[in-house]
Amino acid sequence: MKFSHSLQLNSVPDWSQHYLDYQHLKKVVYSLEREQYASNDTETGEHGAALESESETLLSSDPSDLDRRFVVHLDAELRKIVDFYCLKEKELGDEVDMTHEHIRMAEEDYDGVSGGESDAEAALDEPDPPRRAHGRTRSHASASDPDAESLPVSHRWFHTFGKKGSFHKSRRHHSPSNSSFDTNLASNDGNSMRGMAPNVWMSQDDYAIDLRLTLKRKLIEIYTLLNELRGFSDLNQTGMKKILKKYDKITGGTLKDRYMEQVVKVKYPFQPQAHALLSDRVNEVVQMYARVAARGDEELAQQQLRMQLREEVVWHRNTVWREMINIERRAQAATLEKSLMGRTGGSLGEEPEMPRLLRTPLGTFVVPSFFTIGTLQLALSLLVFVLLLKAPALRIFDRVEVQNCFALLVLCTSLWVTEVVELFVTSLLVPFLIVTLRVAREGEGEGRRLSAPETSKWIFSQMFAPNISLLLGGFTLAAALSKYGIDKVLATRVLQYAGSRPSVVLLAHMLVACFASMWISNVAAPVLMFSLVQPILRNLPPKSPYATSMVMGIALASNIGGQTSPIASPQNLIALQYMDKPLGWVQWFGITIPVSGVSLLALWLLLLWSFGTGSGVHIKRIPESDHTFTLKQWFISGVCVGTIVLWCFQNQIQAMVGDMAVTALIPLVLFFGTGILTKEDFNNFLWTIVFLAMGGIALGKAVASSGLLKSLDAFVQDRVNGLPLWGIMLILVAVGLVVATFISHTIAAVLLVPIAAQMGANLADPHPRLLIMATTLTSSAAMGLPVSGFPNMTAINLEDEVGHHYVSLAF
Repeated sequence: MKFSHSLQLNSVPDWSQHYLDYQHLKKVVYSLEREQYASNDTETGEHGAALESESETLLSSDPSDLDRRFVVHLDAELRKIVDFYCLKEKELGDEVDMTHEHIRMAEEDYDGVSGGESDAEAALDEPDPPRRAHGRTRSHASASDPDAESLPVSHRWFHTFGKKGSFHKSRRHHSPSNSSFDTNLASNDGNSMRGMAPNVWMSQDDYAIDLRLTLKRKLIEIYTLLNELRGFSDLNQTGMKKILKKYDKITGGTLKDRYMEQVVKVKYPFQPQAHALLSDRVNEVVQMYARVAARGDEELAQQQLRMQLREEVVWHRNTVWREMINIERRAQAATLEKSLMGRTGGSLGEEPEMPRLLRTPLGTFVVPSFFTIGTLQLALSLLVFVLLLKAPALRIFDRVEVQNCFALLVLCTSLWVTEVVELFVTSLLVPFLIVTLRVAREGEGEGRRLSAPETSKWIFSQMFAPNISLLLGGFTLAAALSKYGIDKVLATRVLQYAGSRPSVVLLAHMLVACFASMWISNVAAPVLMFSLVQPILRNLPPKSPYATSMVMGIALASNIGGQTSPIASPQNLIALQYMDKPLGWVQWFGITIPVSGVSLLALWLLLLWSFGTGSGVHIKRIPESDHTFTLKQWFISGVCVGTIVLWCFQNQIQAMVGDMAVTALIPLVLFFGTGILTKEDFNNFLWTIVFLAMGGIALGKAVASSGLLKSLDAFVQDRVNGLPLWGIMLILVAVGLVVATFISHTIAAVLLVPIAAQMGANLADPHPRLLIMATTLTSSAAMGLPVSGFPNMTAINLEDEVGHHYVSLAF
């Protein structure tokens, strides 16, 4: 969670204006970064604001101009924090003292020490507790008498309990039948009451009950505020550390340690004596609460007060969280998601959806919430599916299992195209329909029709193919590299040598994005690269063409990286699954590295032609990293490199390990067995991708087993008969581009790779692997729409500091 969100979540609403203004300081840091970046001069003119006295000593020895200007803002925030803390500490101290005094006087008055109304009684009244935004309980005085709030703190207790005459009257009219509960408690805990006044805190008359309840609420209030004041100090100190760390990182300065030690920590709220005083006040409150409400048991009082504090914090954070979510949703104009059942959510306090009305000449009808475009698409898909199964006029194939498999293929394709349900849900539907429709046959469509039990055993054995293990191995490598920052360290060190020429910097970021996508997937690579490129984007003018070029270059290069290694994307693993003799890693690299290199060069030239070379743009060099690898990082790097080397030499060690999938188990055992990765990391794998790939494999196996693949191949062969190999490949590439662009890269491979394999195998000069590789590379290279792959979706949603998108859909 970002610290700005953490600050908002943990702050006291009524004190919000007194906390560190972290967002403002962050904007100041970025503004100073732009000025530092625009000019190398150390003198930028006179500054209107003077330094605070506490910082003059700090910066007197050769201070930088940026430090001076930033410290002005830090000092202003620090002064605001210190003033409020001291004021609040005094107010709460007075509250504690007044409560203590009232407890003493209440005990004396109850014992009848004074016969008449004393001057002290007439002068006392309950102090008005600091009010909270979420409606903390107020005192009886403020609730019953609006003039009580205007009285001084030392004159408020009188309004709470009235005069002593009413107090004695309540004693005379006390009913013993109402005191059985407290009397039992007193008898059970009599030992703890020895040495205390056994009267007012045990009595059951109206005054005593009212007094105990009011004091209990008051002490809980004070206890909560004292703890919140302690949190106020800690939270602001943490904020100071974080903003100074950000400033040093961005400007290359060394202000953090000096300012924290010489300025922040010498201020009263952050000194040990301030914390000790708060602790003493808290202990006083605990002792008073034990006296009033816990029969003198301080341990029990501490438990009850902590429970009240925890409930208060949980309630408050839940309220703030809901408000933050609602604000964010309103700002994005996306308050709720739609599903087949209508609105989702409803548990966050959103306003109910207004009913939709359909006005017709026959009258006005209320449209149900579940009746949407998605519902119509689903209904139409199911209708076509049923008609293909049952309608004689739509029976295309003679064999029932072939016709059933064709209906299954049409249904899955329509659901994947429309995305009425999640893609992986459709994949989960595939084995169910394969079994219930009994589409499998023995011997690739030439033997008998399998029964449902036989089909279920067969299809589930096919779904967890060896390449699924390879996919999990790739996820494991990516998770370890990302979790321990190895990918970021390596990428940063490479980009340090890119220089400051805009066109070269663009090409360097594209190359690094492509390389990262090879190993940590094209889902994680753009996220990593967009975080690394932020210092450059922040220092560019608003709506700079170079910023658009950089963001698009990283996204497109990440897509290209998805075809470069076998574990970079699921479609590559699907391609290997359909090869009679799968390509080794060296062979794969021998094909994809030249293709990816040419593609990256073409994209780079296209971006330069479209958005310019970035002349006049000043690029801030990435600062040199002083990070040194730890032993754990070296171990992770060694395992990753070793696994990749074993994959590359798979043919040489095949007699020992059998398949690349077995080698993929090595990082899983080493990383999860040693605790480098945890079960939470395992749960965070992209399981939707895994099940999507498993469903695709199952569908492909069913299409082949039923005999549908041979029937489709015969149909296609009649259409392409006489075409050369390059013509057939061109048709597959064109169809693959369309499907991958408008649906999904993985779905394109699921649908087209089996057809390409069958067509290539039936050529006069068989070239199945050529057509499979062409189709697979095309699936990764399809990126013509913002929704064509995760890198594109990440790029289109990337915004600058003021909320403007770097890449726009407008022409």
